[in-house]
Formats: sequence, structure tokens, C-alpha cells
Amino acid sequence: MEMIEELKRFWTERNIRISGQASEAEISAFETRHNVRMPATVKSFYREINGVEFDRDMLTFWPLSQVASVPVKVPSFQGIPNYRGIDISLPEAGSYYAFADWSIWSHVYALRLTRDIDQSAPVIWIGNGQTWRVLFESFDAFLTGYLRDYDSVLFPTDLRSR
Repeated sequence: MEMIEELKRFWTERNIRISGQASEAEISAFETRHNVRMPATVKSFYREINGVEFDRDMLTFWPLSQVASVPVKVPSFQGIPNYRGIDISLPEAGSYYAFADWSIWSHVYALRLTRDIDQSAPVIWIGNGQTWRVLFESFDAFLTGYLRDYDSVLFPTDLRSR
């Protein structure tokens, strides 16, 4: 996938360490355990990159071994911000999988996964236990935003400082 290669070059040129690669067995085990199918770009991301700890602005992409559904992963973080209740306030929270955070959990990113391999995997931004927004309609659009308009990834349009 061309976008994944561009992302690898982007990080390599900036001396940002890529975590490694998830094996086909790890990807398959994740899909089986969660009863989901990853779209091609998501699968390629984990096959080729499998996470980055702290990019240029403290955005961390978690390795597949740390990805979990929002109800399992996110509500237990009750510092600042407090994510308690996101499993209730986010409709269909169990179909969203937390995969990244910014500035040590200042906000969290999750993508929607289902059994449909042709799904778009929308990415949401989670700001606390009650605040979330659809950030991008697909994982591909999220990665494009990351590479071309970094601010579009950090905060939803309606929450940005003017």
C-alpha cells in the first residue's frame, strides 16, 4: 500500500522509531478474538508498522497487542481527562477499537471494525468520558490527514481554537 510506505518514509526521515511488524498470525488472532475483519489499509498498517511511540507531537500509535475495544481499554483511564462513561456515551462502543493516543492520553483515537472487510473503518476522537467526535470517515482518510494536515488529526474542527 502506497500510503503505508509514505508513512514509513515520513517517520524514518524524522528519526521516529517504528515498532516493528505484526505477523499474519497476530493479525488473524486479533480478528478471530474480536470477531472482526480489518480493511486492507488497517491490516497493512499493522503488518508493516505496528505502532510508533511518540511522533513529532507526542501522538502514539499503539502496537496491535495494545489495541482493544473502547469499553475494555478506555474507561479505566480516570486521570485527567477522565474517560469513565465513554463505554455508555459512545453508541456501539464495543465496535470501536482504541489504537492511538495524543500527549499521554490527553485524547484517544479509535476506529470502527466490523465483520465487513469492505468497511471504511471510521476514526473517532475521544476527549473524555462524554466527549467524542467522528474525526474521519475512514482509516485511510485519517492517515492522509496525518500526513497532509496534522492539525486535522489533533482536534475536531468544532473544538479547535479560533
